[in-house]
Amino acid sequence: MRSYKCNDCNHQTFHYEKWDSYFCALCNSWSEDKCDWNECAYCINRPDEPFNKEAHDVLIRTYKELSFGGVIDLMDFYFNEM
Repeated sequence: MRSYKCNDCNHQTFHYEKWDSYFCALCNSWSEDKCDWNECAYCINRPDEPFNKEAHDVLIRTYKELSFGGVIDLMDFYFNEM
């Protein structure tokens, strides 16, 4: 599995399989732009941000309380709930 760092905060990015794109959980931003193909099943409906505001706020509050390893577990929870 590839491992990338966020250009803004330098934390590890994660691959969001549903959208086939890497993102930074802390910055709540995609690491990759949408492609130019109008019929791309991944990009056409990809949201502007990986998490909605409420979910991202919970993630950040939890991040402040846990080690970074704890955030990965929390992200798994969100992915399973989405």
